[in-house]
Amino acid sequence: MEETADATGAVRAISGRRAHKISRRQFRLGFLVEQTPETTNHVSLVRTRRSPGLPRPEIHYDLSPYTKRGMAVAKQTADALFDKLQATQFTTEPEPDDPSAFEVDIDGNPRA
Repeated sequence: MEETADATGAVRAISGRRAHKISRRQFRLGFLVEQTPETTNHVSLVRTRRSPGLPRPEIHYDLSPYTKRGMAVAKQTADALFDKLQATQFTTEPEPDDPSAFEVDIDGNPRA
């Protein structure tokens, strides 16, 4: 028996035959999104030291509105493709308090 995660993330045991049936019909969809350079993005050293006495790096990084819109449009495109194919998406969206989460306004409609 093998284990797999369902759409809710719950792990359950499945047979080898079922695993083969599922895996042979899987595909991955990815998008390349241009990330524009931002003058506020930088790496600095903080006074806090770590072993063996080296300064700790602090990373300041954010995405431009252009990049965020590109990511949102890529997600909309993926959703439309999965809907058209009647395929199940296993992508999970970040929680609102996740540092990688953001909202973007597309055509006057806020999107998470």
